[in-house]
Amino acid sequence: MNSNIDIPSADLVVVRFRASDQEYLGILKMNFKESYTHRTIPEEEGNNNEIVRYKAILPNQTQRLTEAAVIRLSDFQIQLVEKKYEVNGEKTNYFSYLFLKCSSHLSHKSKLSIVTKAVESIQKEHYDELEQYGAHMEAKSIIQEELEEKGGFVVEEIAEKIFKDEPELQTAFQDKMEKYDMVKEEVLPQSENTMKKYQKQYLLTDTGIEIKIPMEQYKDSKSVEFITNPDGTISVLIKNIGHLQAKF
Repeated sequence: MNSNIDIPSADLVVVRFRASDQEYLGILKMNFKESYTHRTIPEEEGNNNEIVRYKAILPNQTQRLTEAAVIRLSDFQIQLVEKKYEVNGEKTNYFSYLFLKCSSHLSHKSKLSIVTKAVESIQKEHYDELEQYGAHMEAKSIIQEELEEKGGFVVEEIAEKIFKDEPELQTAFQDKMEKYDMVKEEVLPQSENTMKKYQKQYLLTDTGIEIKIPMEQYKDSKSVEFITNPDGTISVLIKNIGHLQAKF
């Protein structure tokens, strides 16, 4: 902290406690915040209260800590929350990597879930409702193609393909990935069930109609077409059907 001034000053609380018949060690970094308080100055005619700005106020009772770790002492398993700060010119998870000297290993399934949720979140933030459906389907198609052809993708590269020609959205996506230290991570899911989720497009209309389209059909303009009508509504045209079958 002395060498890297971006890391906030704090009081450090270290506590040993028991929960559910397990012994734990808690390391709680109570980062200071700047706030206002009063200072009482005794004078001859009575006390005088001044309002002062104080730079070492502790987090309030209901506030969640941004840096803390709980270590189970039976096997030293760690659960933690942290925030990146600049260390030697580069944003780093110093609390886990430099102080606790630990690292986490997300499964590829979890990494894929984090990527898809981040993409959906950015699309909701920057596109209107009608734009979202097309952007969502296109993003799913790009991810499916990478999984099908390469068995996975690099997070940084998939962002460039999904948010092509939109550097602002690429930056927003990378900011979300930095929280998980995943910007340059590879996502290589092995589960067949995980891969299956990306082999079909699932659509639900506001009128309650559900449409399931195999990805190869979605990519074939001779099979299905999405039409934006003059009034802003969307029509889905399914083409060249040779046989229909009703199922109970």
